[in-house]
Amino acid sequence: MKDVSTGIVSSGKSALTKWALAVFLGTLAWMVFLTQGLPIGEHDDWDHFVMTREAPFKTLLGNCLKPWSASMSWQGYCDVSDQVYHRRVLPSVLFRCVNKVFGYHFSAYFFFLKDIFFAGVALMLFLLLFQLTQSRLLSLAGTVFYLTLPVHYMHLMWMSDTIVLVHFFVLFAVWCYLGLVRNMEESGPWPKFLGGLILFWLAGVLAIKSKSPAAILVMLLGTYTVLSVPRLFQHKLKLLMLFLALGALCLVIIPVEHLRDATQMPTVYRWENSCRMVFRNYGTEYEDEPVSAFLNWDSIIPVSIPRNLGFLPLWITVALMIVYGAGRAFRSVAKENRFLAHPLAVIALIWFALEIALMGYFDAEPRYFSGTFLPITLLLMRLLYCDLRMWKGLWRWGLVAIGLAALIWSFVFNLNHIFFLRTRKGAYYEQRVGAARVIYQDQFPDDNRGWDPIGKFQCLKCVEPGYAGPRIEKYLYYSVLPPLDWNKDSSGDVGRFAEFAQKGAVYYLTNDPVLFQGNPNVTLLSSVDGCTRDSLFYHLYLKAKRKKPPPLLVYKWVGAAVP
Repeated sequence: MKDVSTGIVSSGKSALTKWALAVFLGTLAWMVFLTQGLPIGEHDDWDHFVMTREAPFKTLLGNCLKPWSASMSWQGYCDVSDQVYHRRVLPSVLFRCVNKVFGYHFSAYFFFLKDIFFAGVALMLFLLLFQLTQSRLLSLAGTVFYLTLPVHYMHLMWMSDTIVLVHFFVLFAVWCYLGLVRNMEESGPWPKFLGGLILFWLAGVLAIKSKSPAAILVMLLGTYTVLSVPRLFQHKLKLLMLFLALGALCLVIIPVEHLRDATQMPTVYRWENSCRMVFRNYGTEYEDEPVSAFLNWDSIIPVSIPRNLGFLPLWITVALMIVYGAGRAFRSVAKENRFLAHPLAVIALIWFALEIALMGYFDAEPRYFSGTFLPITLLLMRLLYCDLRMWKGLWRWGLVAIGLAALIWSFVFNLNHIFFLRTRKGAYYEQRVGAARVIYQDQFPDDNRGWDPIGKFQCLKCVEPGYAGPRIEKYLYYSVLPPLDWNKDSSGDVGRFAEFAQKGAVYYLTNDPVLFQGNPNVTLLSSVDGCTRDSLFYHLYLKAKRKKPPPLLVYKWVGAAVP
């Protein structure tokens, strides 16, 4: 039988470059398909949008270039101002640059702050997978697996969640770090080491200035470096400089300028949150899992780590682990084909352990474990590679078959979930922003300043210093869309509409077309479509679907009770 390692294990820098370029461009095209025509409208998007647009660019750039933290908080849970000026200052700078050139063309923000960086994540993941497997096919399979996990799209379509920048710069920093370790192991030239060290430190700084979870980079590589001291101790000076670079990254995490007066929010570790994300999640804005994905293959929006993997890939992973254990027990395995023989495999294992250990500090929102799938993907593909190198003949063909089955299962199930999320997010954003525009133009018909006043009108909080303009919550009685704390009555009781209309809350947002049928005091002001009809996604996918998001109906009280 022909050895299937031909094609599975391959090399060649020229071919690798072409494959890497194809991965980048393919991912970029995929993201443009999903985000083009998508408005900005998630919960706190407009708060960040308004404050970043009003912030002095020189101040933002200066804070971005500082090699330390000037934050007023010890952790990432802080107010919008601290996020814009300090904790997420790199996205703020990029945002201002895009705003200067493209104004309120929302697709440009998704392209430059989401699409390009997610394509960069795919590129770096592909290159790191190739280091682990020396196989373009396995690297591509692992990258496709990662790209089709629905959990990523919960933050990729949330403009103010900048974690995708963290993922890119963390992967780039790990790639640079591996080069530094290889330089020390091979007694490489000093100029190459110093260049790599500068790139590593710069990538770490940019990651931390994108969002605070990037602090895991220092914990991860600091742990691995300490464990590697006996092996690398002969290169004392280089090792010292590596520790100094890691120490310098700590200055970007710690609020150096406000050590005494920085705010410290109470931190509570909840084992329940870790268990929910690792086994069975519930109580999120999506569906609840009735049982763990290990025991259930129902098509449920993936809200836990196992559910993103899926029933069949989960058990195939267990089978691969058993196959690897059997091979180590009964076969002679070359050192380079052992699971932890590659430094990146050890780094990925430490990374995964840290991610799981720290989950209890976060809410059990699915988007918070998106980054956990970076080490998971590296470990899974390393496991498959080791099994393929360990077994020959029919056994190897069988491993190829079950690996392909897991990829196809994941692709088919998760692609449907991604399209559902895009449809749902698009409808919510377009209807929330569209309803705000309808209400604002109805209240202020002579204001022709475009999106600027409408954006401030719908902010969750007034983030602009001294702003005393109108707020949508003053005029809104009830909305079926979040944020629900704007509602004057949580149940949307129609009977109390007149009571609050006398106080100025004259608008009611609902999907029910017969709610006010025959009521002379209420008129239908507008119907806001939720299909994002100007998008590629609508024309290439949603237009052909029979079931589309229901329109949001904007009703207005026009009865005599209103002053």
